[in-house]
Amino acid sequence: MINLIKPAPIKPGDTVYVISPSAGIMPFAENRVKRSKKNLEKLGLKVKIAPNANKNDGYVSSSVENRVSDIHCAFRDENCSLIIAAIGGNHSNQLLKHLDYELIKKNPKTFVGYSDNTVLHLGLMSQAGLQTVYGPCFLNQFGENPEPFEYTMDDFTKVVINKIYPRKILPSEQYTDEILDWFKNEDAKRPRKQKVNLGWEWWQEGKSSGWALPVAIPSINHVLTTKYMPDVTGAVLMIDIPEGGSMYEGMSVADVDSWMTDLSNAEVLSKINALVISRPYRYSAATIAELKKVIDRITHDLEIPVLFNIDFGHTDPMISIPYGTTIRLDSNKNSFEFI
Repeated sequence: MINLIKPAPIKPGDTVYVISPSAGIMPFAENRVKRSKKNLEKLGLKVKIAPNANKNDGYVSSSVENRVSDIHCAFRDENCSLIIAAIGGNHSNQLLKHLDYELIKKNPKTFVGYSDNTVLHLGLMSQAGLQTVYGPCFLNQFGENPEPFEYTMDDFTKVVINKIYPRKILPSEQYTDEILDWFKNEDAKRPRKQKVNLGWEWWQEGKSSGWALPVAIPSINHVLTTKYMPDVTGAVLMIDIPEGGSMYEGMSVADVDSWMTDLSNAEVLSKINALVISRPYRYSAATIAELKKVIDRITHDLEIPVLFNIDFGHTDPMISIPYGTTIRLDSNKNSFEFI
């Protein structure tokens, strides 16, 4: 484990702030907001929607100043112990140079989110030394109909609420990447259809350990070669492969190849102890086979384990991953655990 500031456990009655650091979706998904709020309240939390989180200004929720203000308000609030991103997007990078990292460092809270929130996670780690969590977003996971997936909630409660990190991870029995249009309330009509999860695949065998570094591409690429990119030496790099040009398609393998080549050229991959890849969003068996060829080529000269199809990121359910916690992998035992 690397040395990061670890926020205190979250107590019943604490406030959870919901922020929208990038995309402004909340105004168009009122039913989902209500479900998400109710499900967090079931955990004994008081939900506070940040003043500018429920706005839309084109492809972002609000101005840079307003989004930064929401983050600062959350960290200043003495009753708040948890901050959750509403959703991802592609413009959290606009906020990095405007954040007061000394304020954040002096008032540590647990920040949770995935996808484009990668940018904030890396900024908060490198500039404030804060441990954050790559995990569920407010609208996406907590707004699930009829309720959040048990696999997601069990891990969230254990890791985020109770700060119990050591655990052996097992594959979910089922998963879904089905799209039901939030804006037409299609998601309120029925639960999403699930598929059988075929489990993990070891694309490169081996045994290793290192500290958890979960990221989405291309979000990590936004901070490469900047001061917001932490030293990755000894990390278990966990790559989340998101949607492509729209929510109805996965990222093309050509794009994954490009983003992963960036990481190779920036000498990120040469410094890590293992590579873990999420279950890609809306990939067919044929697309997975194509992806494997790309990953095999990029990691061919790296003597590290490569584990594919882990439950995190853009398909559901998902685990919660605190940055910096120690991971141990062993292909002989088909084992992936936080120690």
